[in-house]
Amino acid sequence: MMFDDKGYVIRIIECEKCGASSFRKVRGVWTCNYCGASYIVDDECEKKIDYYTKKAETAFENGKYNKMYDYALKILELDPENSYAWLMQMYFYGMKKKPIYTSDIIDAGKKAILYEKEEIQDTRERVNKAFTEWGESGAFNARSHIEI
Repeated sequence: MMFDDKGYVIRIIECEKCGASSFRKVRGVWTCNYCGASYIVDDECEKKIDYYTKKAETAFENGKYNKMYDYALKILELDPENSYAWLMQMYFYGMKKKPIYTSDIIDAGKKAILYEKEEIQDTRERVNKAFTEWGESGAFNARSHIEI
C-alpha cells in the first residue's frame, strides 16, 4: 500500500493480511473481498482521478487526443495501475497518424488488461477491437506482437 503524509492509504495494491487485490468500498472504507480487512483511502486522490478521467473522456470525444493523453498521465501519477488510463494511452498512440507507435500501443493495451478491475470487464474487448480496427486499416499488425 501507499500512504500519504497523514497516514491515509492513497492506493491499495494488495491486502496486507491475505494478499488479495480485490476490494469494495463500503461507507467510505475499502474492504478486502476475501478476508474483510478494511483500509481508509484518501478521497482527494479518488476525486482527482475522477476529475481527470472526465476531462480525458471529454478531450477524447472532442478529438483532442494530446489533452486526453496529458490527463491519462496525471491519472497514472496518482494510480499507476489504473486500467482506464492505460486504455486511454493506447488510444492516444493508436490515433496518432505517423509514426505508428506499435510497441507503445501494445504495452499500454497489455497494462490496461493487466490492471483491469472487476467493474471494467470490457477492457479486453475494447483492446481487441482497437487492435483489429488498426490492423485492418494497415496501421500495424498487432496480432503478430501480442497475445490477448
